Amino acid sequence: MRTSLLLVVLTVFTAALVFIGCGGEQQHAEESQTDKVPKPMSEAVVHQVTADETGQEVVDMVCDMDVEVVEATPAASYKGETYYFCSEYCRDEFIKDPQKYMDSHEHSHDTTGHH
Repeated sequence: MRTSLLLVVLTVFTAALVFIGCGGEQQHAEESQTDKVPKPMSEAVVHQVTADETGQEVVDMVCDMDVEVVEATPAASYKGETYYFCSEYCRDEFIKDPQKYMDSHEHSHDTTGHH
């Protein structure tokens, strides 16, 4: 009897933790609503490189490293242009504040890091 009661209590407790731990249904409802809102064109987003983009030699706008574009190259789209990076870290840094890198890159280099 004690084992059955303990099992029921643990099951209910675990279910409650899972539900509360992930923010419950309200959080998921809010997330699904924000996913449907179109993002402004000025926001940088992850870009999946296609075969026709490969073979280019570009400069990573975050670290100034030379990058040969292959299908696995991290990339982001910003204001209608595609930018390529040496790593996901550099791509993610660019996505956080693309204008910062656009401004600094324009002042110190030509913009060869985009498609």
